[in-house]
Amino acid sequence: MKKPDLGPAGDIIRAAKRLTPNQTRVLVALPVEDDFYFVSLDWIAHATGMDRRRGRVVVRQLARKGLAEYKSGLFTSTGAVAGAGYGITTMGKIVAQIIVGD
Repeated sequence: MKKPDLGPAGDIIRAAKRLTPNQTRVLVALPVEDDFYFVSLDWIAHATGMDRRRGRVVVRQLARKGLAEYKSGLFTSTGAVAGAGYGITTMGKIVAQIIVGD
């Protein structure tokens, strides 16, 4: 029996099932308050308890899956230069909600 085509919902469900424990840890740690909220690798390392190098590898894996994105040329809310960072995508937010159960 052929499984039904769930379209985009199927992509989201498959993405949630294919995450490693480290990918899950980073994804659910990324802030979801704002579409323009990006965090540094140091922030990711601190929030997840991973070292910076491991956090970088994992968040880049999430970016390749479309669950996180990288931006450079970022500024703080006060206008100071903040460098570059990673933020969660819309699909990433949905997957994180499925994982957390909210």
